Amino acid sequence: MKDDDLEETAVGRAPGKLYVAGEYAVVEPGHRAIVVAVNRFLDVRIHASDFEARQGSLQSNRFTRSRVQWHRSHDTIVVDSADQSGWGFIINAIRVVERFAVEAGKSLRYCDISVSSGLDDASGKKYGLGSSGAVTVATVQALCDFYHLEIGEMERYKLAFLAANEVQPSGSGGDIAAGTFQGCIAYSSPDHEWIAARVGHDAQTETLQRAAPSVGIDRTGLDRRSGEVSGIARLIGMDWPGLSIERLPVPSDMKFLVGWTGAPASTPELVANVQHSVHGGDIPDQGFAAESGDASERVRDTDGKSHDSPALELGDAMETSKERYGRFVRDSDACVTAMADAFRRGDVSAIQTQIRAARRILLSLTDITGTIVETRALNDLVRIAQSHGAAAKSSGAGGGDCGIAIGGPEVDSDAIRADWNACGIEALDLHISTGDE
Repeated sequence: MKDDDLEETAVGRAPGKLYVAGEYAVVEPGHRAIVVAVNRFLDVRIHASDFEARQGSLQSNRFTRSRVQWHRSHDTIVVDSADQSGWGFIINAIRVVERFAVEAGKSLRYCDISVSSGLDDASGKKYGLGSSGAVTVATVQALCDFYHLEIGEMERYKLAFLAANEVQPSGSGGDIAAGTFQGCIAYSSPDHEWIAARVGHDAQTETLQRAAPSVGIDRTGLDRRSGEVSGIARLIGMDWPGLSIERLPVPSDMKFLVGWTGAPASTPELVANVQHSVHGGDIPDQGFAAESGDASERVRDTDGKSHDSPALELGDAMETSKERYGRFVRDSDACVTAMADAFRRGDVSAIQTQIRAARRILLSLTDITGTIVETRALNDLVRIAQSHGAAAKSSGAGGGDCGIAIGGPEVDSDAIRADWNACGIEALDLHISTGDE
């Protein structure tokens, strides 16, 4: 039956992202990064399918392939195509949001989903702005509107995180946070093992319910014996250990520049290389515990206290790579903490100091793991920006893609962009997006 409490069409929009500091360290649960949303966007549009068709469709300008069909089979989303690569984030977004919708008492519908991405250049250049996170965030937003699921930003972040984590469990979720909250975000990642344990428990309960309805959990997610909410609704309503999301004010006199090196890089591959070097390929343990006090989630716009700039310590030759990596994570956290405080104070000079510290800390990671973060082109980008009085570093996993530069009002942005372009580095017309575009 058709549910009157549904939209016929819905749209979702999410920005791209760039890391300012804390890359790699933020992959460890409870550890910190600063990430910004930028003014390139990915749009998702949903239209209700013909009720009798019993199938929906997927289409994206990110792929050359034509529209593909999808349907449900035993509570599983199935794409009717031999080549399902690229659809994983959307499929999991459908699956997670629809589980939540069923718990909320909604009747499921088939729909046609189209994706239009402006994160890459029209010529096909991929800038590394986080299309996977953006498409997940935008799809979750559109589906929540489609099913009239009125939830806040934190709950939408958690739905998108759960969807993306199924496809890319090594991700920190920083791109999800930036896409959902926008602006400049101080972020620390949640405990993946804690989440996985609860997702696994819910999946087991769901399997038992299908086999024996008397177990006591109905399709709305209400435990008939205790009256407590279970399933996705309960999970996204809980505090997630390690998770912290804070919007930071951006100084009005701060100049933010982005250059693209022309060499695309694979973030999952680079992160996997580092994780393998340090953890032997396993999911990170809790050996680098965060020193943030209360580890429960926080969303706030506050002023904080000043922190000293971290001193980079490379460790001695007798340390193991894991011990040196632990030192790297602690140094990175201290840098991000000091940088976040500088943003709160509106102190551009202090932000620049921490940008330089963050670069030195990232360079130490190459010594520890052998992973090349700052390529020759990124080194040129930094050198040119520094020659004009700006502070600069690679952004994200490095190995190519983008670098950023931050300067005060005295910095000549046009001169930096001109010298970048002359050196073969494409200066991108990007600024920090607050969601007003």
